[in-house]
Amino acid sequence: MADDSIIRERKRDRLRRYARDPFENGLGDLGKRAVSAIVMLAVAGIAFWLGGLWFDIFAVGVAAIVFNEFLGLIRLLDASAGRKLAWTVFAALYVGLAALALAVLPMGVVIG
Repeated sequence: MADDSIIRERKRDRLRRYARDPFENGLGDLGKRAVSAIVMLAVAGIAFWLGGLWFDIFAVGVAAIVFNEFLGLIRLLDASAGRKLAWTVFAALYVGLAALALAVLPMGVVIG
């Protein structure tokens, strides 16, 4: 019985640790995220403003980052090699076609 109460107490403490207030130490990483968003908006705005080849380079760069993130998620899958390969092909097509659309379509269509 004593062991059971210790286990419950440990689970309870673990839940409290994970459920604590994220803002107890100020705003956490909100400031870093806000600055990062401002920088990303500035870079995207400049690439959009320059247009042409610069926007294409920006679109391909963003696609490469997104594809890398997708591959990271695929690596975490608990699946067979064939299934991971299928997901990798899907990711390449999905991200590649999106980047191609951004690069090929006229700027007026990209804006919406």
